[in-house]
Amino acid sequence: MLTMFSGLLMMSGLMSMYWRNVILAIALWIVGIPILAKLAVYDANFKGIILRSVRYLQVYLPASGKLGSARPVQHKRWD
Repeated sequence: MLTMFSGLLMMSGLMSMYWRNVILAIALWIVGIPILAKLAVYDANFKGIILRSVRYLQVYLPASGKLGSARPVQHKRWD
């Protein structure tokens, strides 16, 4: 994702001659890679956690209010 975003930002900067986009893409790449490497060392299963949280979005209640046309969640009673 970082590679794709940095590449798109750089290509848009090169095509439209906005050099600040090229510089921002290079800076994002240089700063982002060590951050992602440190995150991978800290939690090797980070990708699995993110995918699981996205998969369970429909199961959990939203933090506040209603989320569009989300179906109501049926909770188990423990009595």
